[in-house]
Amino acid sequence: MTDRQFLWGLSNGIIVLALAGTFWLGMGFGPHLGEDGWVMPALFTVVVYGTCAALVWFAVRLRRRVGFKRSELKQADDRQRAETRKLMVGFLYIGVAQAVLIACAVPLCLGLGHEELVGPSIALIVSLHFIPLGRIFHVQTYYVVGIVGCGIALVAFSPVFGVGRLMYLGGALGVLSWLSAAYILWRAERISAKAISQPWSV
Repeated sequence: MTDRQFLWGLSNGIIVLALAGTFWLGMGFGPHLGEDGWVMPALFTVVVYGTCAALVWFAVRLRRRVGFKRSELKQADDRQRAETRKLMVGFLYIGVAQAVLIACAVPLCLGLGHEELVGPSIALIVSLHFIPLGRIFHVQTYYVVGIVGCGIALVAFSPVFGVGRLMYLGGALGVLSWLSAAYILWRAERISAKAISQPWSV
């Protein structure tokens, strides 16, 4: 794993976190914005999509500055290709496991008559998947996202929230995602240096 390849992959993670933050905030606050006219929805749209666009733009700038391209993987040596293959397989397994768990959790909540728990269940599963991602990609910030996200999701299972459940869940996870994306952008070089210095098993 080279630093250029690592930073290229890290930029993808930043983009995912930026989009995730936008999704969670939209889910949490979107349904309530049209109740008092058009001003709040318009302001919300500008702020949310503007912030997401800024994070994505900085991530793309990082990728362009690094200059790594997928085609370079074909020129890597055997060890680098083996490392990349293992990362991709691990990423695929984690993604499939996440999809399967969500596919099981949603109908289970609906079948038990607890539609209000669909959001927290998805949030818990999505947050959990960041923990193994942190391990295979050597990004400690992903551990923080996973652990704090799980805590947020578990609190959202509480019956005290009522109609405010999704607002709390979406707001908290949205802010967590954006803060994590911004932190990774700010510390990208140091995160890369620390990750590259660690052993990458093949």
